[in-house]
Amino acid sequence: MYLCADCPCSAATASLYGNWLRAAALSIRDVATTEGNDITHLMQAMNELRRVFRLQRITILVSLGLVATALLVSTGFGASP
Repeated sequence: MYLCADCPCSAATASLYGNWLRAAALSIRDVATTEGNDITHLMQAMNELRRVFRLQRITILVSLGLVATALLVSTGFGASP
């Protein structure tokens, strides 16, 4: 993922992804290295992954909305002839 100093939103998003994926990885590691709390650790990992995929879904939907709006504006949709 490309990050630039002019894109704080991109940096914040990458930071969220990184933190959530790291937390999920640590929970999955705990499933393999501990005893007795496997289900708890697995559910923690699934919750972290759900956050990542939810943010991706929101990002994709917002991007598609912006592209659709740009296409409608650029083609003059709704403008009188």
